[in-house]
Amino acid sequence: MRIWIGIILVGWCSLFLMWICGRPKSLPQLIAAAGLFLPGRYVRRQAVRVQSEKAWTLFEEQESEEAVRSYVRFWWGLWYCGMVVAATICFGAMRLERLQPETTETVSLARPEFGAEDRNVVMELEAKDGNDRIQDTVRIHIPSKAPSEAEIKRIMDAAEGRVRQYFDTEYLQRETWPEDGTSVQILCFPEDLSWIDAHGTILWEQIKASVDTQIRVLLSAYGKERAFEIRLHIDPKQETLDEKVSHMLERMEDGAYVTEDALSLPAEDRDGVRYTWKPVEQRQPTDPKMYYVWVGLLPFLPIVLYQYKIRQKTVERRQRIYRSYPDMLNQFMILLGSGMSIMKAWEKMDADYRSKKKRDHIQDPLYEEMLRAENRMRTGYSFGEAVRLMAEHLKIREIRQFASILAASWKRGDEHVLLHLKDLHDRSWEIRKNQARKASEEADTKLLLPLMMMLIVVIIIVLSPALMTMTV
Repeated sequence: MRIWIGIILVGWCSLFLMWICGRPKSLPQLIAAAGLFLPGRYVRRQAVRVQSEKAWTLFEEQESEEAVRSYVRFWWGLWYCGMVVAATICFGAMRLERLQPETTETVSLARPEFGAEDRNVVMELEAKDGNDRIQDTVRIHIPSKAPSEAEIKRIMDAAEGRVRQYFDTEYLQRETWPEDGTSVQILCFPEDLSWIDAHGTILWEQIKASVDTQIRVLLSAYGKERAFEIRLHIDPKQETLDEKVSHMLERMEDGAYVTEDALSLPAEDRDGVRYTWKPVEQRQPTDPKMYYVWVGLLPFLPIVLYQYKIRQKTVERRQRIYRSYPDMLNQFMILLGSGMSIMKAWEKMDADYRSKKKRDHIQDPLYEEMLRAENRMRTGYSFGEAVRLMAEHLKIREIRQFASILAASWKRGDEHVLLHLKDLHDRSWEIRKNQARKASEEADTKLLLPLMMMLIVVIIIVLSPALMTMTV
């Protein structure tokens, strides 16, 4: 138990330490900070296999390589947080179910006073034999103290009174010997086995008239014994309550209580027995082990949902880029056709986007990457390198072609750059039209189920008058 507590404390302390060192500003950065324990060499090796588009969707404010490394730490940190939370919840559930065990260093445990309940104490046992060592948790039963002579006599008197009352009131209905008490053992011996057998069952087939018989009772408690006899009068058997109830249930199965519209449960039988009926809730017993399993898996549910959210966000980001790409190409071609250089046209588009973003409070991922590319150019990157990083960050084939054309034109001074961009512009509009057509087909498919349900409702409404007029 202490080992598990230490593991959970170490987990939480490491999380807090990594969060303090990481200084996160958003939820993805907070989770990525929980993966700071990963070695840098491992992160760089795993970053090569990561789908960088999802990384840039989560960490748009970071550079390409840094975003991918943060993405690797993000998923390791997400699972690490989930395991720590799951372990904490399972440990808390187990501790709530089980009471805190008593621990003591002494080898003597006081017995409860006579009349009090016995104690159950959970102890930690450690056994050593040379180099062998065993450690276990055991439950020890501590009985109460032995009674005095006066208390034994009082117990015997109470047991005798209970036995005599049992034979006066309940024996003829139950036909079993009285049960042993907490500390008293009861033995019964019939005088004549012709009327009662050794197990206490009355032989009703042999009793044709009233009979009187003797039953010898022997009480034993705390090493003391007491014997006495009970005289029992037995009349011929009459129908018991159990038999009356059984006969009532048999009549119910035969349909005696079935009416035209319902089954009428009897409130009083013809034998004078009154019945009360209550519905019983059907509940399935729960397995505590499965409860712990589900409680432990519960923290991992947000991980799956968050992964689905990231995938949806990535798809939405790609669709927004495809929608903005033809307009960006069109604007770029117009600026180049008006006599601007590639750099001037780039800066003009970025300036227009900044003013539009400030005015309309919008954010477009394509133009955001263009702003980052301009910032890289101002910090020392060449135009070709900045455009290449932008294409790598967006992870779209058409953007890569656009970046390749601009980089080649910037390097060699290609005079036919407008023709190449015109070709890309035409293909981008075809892609945009195909996406619109695909979205409309998906919308038609989603509307198919509601339309089918409406059709079924209309058919039912039309056929209802005809069905109501039909006679069997």
